[in-house]
Amino acid sequence: ESQLISAEEIAEKLKAAEERRLNLEARKIADWTAKMAKIEEASRKKDELNAEFMTQTKEALINKMENTVEKREAIISDLKGKLKVHADEIKRNKEMLEKQKVEERNALNDKLKTAANLRDENIKRILDRLREHNSVKVSEVRHTADTREAREEQTRIIENKLFIAERNRTKELEKRLENIRKHERRAMIVRQNKAAISNQQVNDSECPVSA
Repeated sequence: ESQLISAEEIAEKLKAAEERRLNLEARKIADWTAKMAKIEEASRKKDELNAEFMTQTKEALINKMENTVEKREAIISDLKGKLKVHADEIKRNKEMLEKQKVEERNALNDKLKTAANLRDENIKRILDRLREHNSVKVSEVRHTADTREAREEQTRIIENKLFIAERNRTKELEKRLENIRKHERRAMIVRQNKAAISNQQVNDSECPVSA
């Protein structure tokens, strides 16, 4: 009978040991399950945070890009406007310069024509006076000479003097004409220099819009 009790006790002990082992395994499983659940929850939250961060970063980047595009378009538009204003100003200046050149050229041509006409009139008037003077002198010599020889001698002398006087007058006339030509050339050079300076000033004013 004592052996039967011992066998029952052993059986109870084995049963109790098995239950403890099962309970321990169950707790281990429960602990592992809880731990895995926490890990999964942490991973899920991390994924959510990463997704939220990516979304916010993407939105911020998109907004920044949109702002950058808008600013760039605004800058380009403003630059185009300034370039158009500058181009219009250059066009107006060129048109004004061309108009001024035409006016100055016409004025110079008019002055040259007037000077040429005056020069021709002066030459004609001087030549007429010389011919008239020569004619009067020759006539006087012929009327005052008593003899043919004296008349011829006086005529030769007078004509020689008239020739010298006419030659001197011709030289003086040529000298005056040369002075007139020099004055016209100097006036033309001065106008050309003024036109060149005006062109240079217009070119210099164009360099800063290309800056």
